[in-house]
Amino acid sequence: YAEFYFFCSQYDRVAGACAVLLRSSDPAWASLTWVAADGTPTALPEAVGGRKRMPHPAALRLVWPTTVRAYTQAFGDRQQTYYEASYDPVSRQYWLHGGHEGVDLQAAEGSPVLSCLRGRVSYGPSGTAYGKYLRVISEVPGVGQVTLLYAHLREILVPDGATVRAGEVIGLAGRTGQTTGPHLHLGMKIAGLDLRPTCGYLNARPYLEPVRGSPREPYERTYVLLPPQADRAWAEAVVAATWETRRFTVGGSADDAGIGDLPVRRVIAVNPGGWLGDLTDFFARYYPGVALIPVEAPDPETLASILRTLPLPVLPPSPPPTQGLPRIQYGRTYVLLPPRTGVAWARAVVAATWDARRFTLGGSADDAGIGDLEFRRVLAINPAEWGGNLQAFFERFYPGVVYIPVEAATPEELEDRLRAWV
Repeated sequence: YAEFYFFCSQYDRVAGACAVLLRSSDPAWASLTWVAADGTPTALPEAVGGRKRMPHPAALRLVWPTTVRAYTQAFGDRQQTYYEASYDPVSRQYWLHGGHEGVDLQAAEGSPVLSCLRGRVSYGPSGTAYGKYLRVISEVPGVGQVTLLYAHLREILVPDGATVRAGEVIGLAGRTGQTTGPHLHLGMKIAGLDLRPTCGYLNARPYLEPVRGSPREPYERTYVLLPPQADRAWAEAVVAATWETRRFTVGGSADDAGIGDLPVRRVIAVNPGGWLGDLTDFFARYYPGVALIPVEAPDPETLASILRTLPLPVLPPSPPPTQGLPRIQYGRTYVLLPPRTGVAWARAVVAATWDARRFTLGGSADDAGIGDLEFRRVLAINPAEWGGNLQAFFERFYPGVVYIPVEAATPEELEDRLRAWV
């Protein structure tokens, strides 16, 4: 079962259909059972919980190796064709049972092929279906040894044993070996993650694509984090003090405050003692790189006074390479107000949603879409005021966002609409 789960996770279509089981942390599914033909329930094997797992895409970023960004064949395709072509007459065995053991990328004859990672070049034996090919072996922190194979080249431009940079030209695309036309075949192996049906090769596509919820461009975020017991009056104090002048994001989720691969993440933690446990330790452990600013206030009025003049710290040290990943999966709803809305609109959102649902409130479309979360919902208030197609913006830069436009002529109407919605 564990091998089966790992095997399924390599296939884009299977992973898409079974994402909940393949991506979830198994303890949440410990009560699930298989039901035998005779009706006998059998608990999920413990091995599934300890199965091999692929690195998170944020931990292994591959440079796109061809001029054109397009796939011509997916990992795992044409299983019967590759099975039949993999017959070894010496051993009388078929060595490829899982279909296409790499991803094929569009590449014109003679176009440059770039190294996806820094590493050491290694030539392989000639006379294979790969034609002219080479491997680049890399050591990736937190992942281990990664071997990438570049096949069907017309020409190899780097010597065996050379060290190449990520993005360096290592060859020219071609059609050598068993191929119907020019393209680049990219295969990937990761030490310790063997997949027998494809002779150890794994799907490189998740590491070529942008990480889900990655920021469109670097920006700074300041998040005012209110503790669990803070009611609507505290949130209203925050928007009254900051909305017109600094437009901070306001919310009640410590995870939401820390999430996002941003160079600067400031968290103004109001009355941090109101959280169970040490909030400083929480961010240091789960969201390193966050600049935590504790603020103590006995009442909402004092908080508003502090926030109006609160100095922000200088930029923190260089953030870690993999930052802002969610500690756990959670659902986020972000109420997005357009650029020129005044504080009355922010107050209307707080009045309608804070005590009932505690939605995050802000004025940054990027902040609304950011984060490697399976569920990201954006309530876009009067989206036409952004001066463009806001839905197209999210589809392009933050795919997967559940986009819900909300129209209102006045703050009072917005409050009524949000109350009915929640």
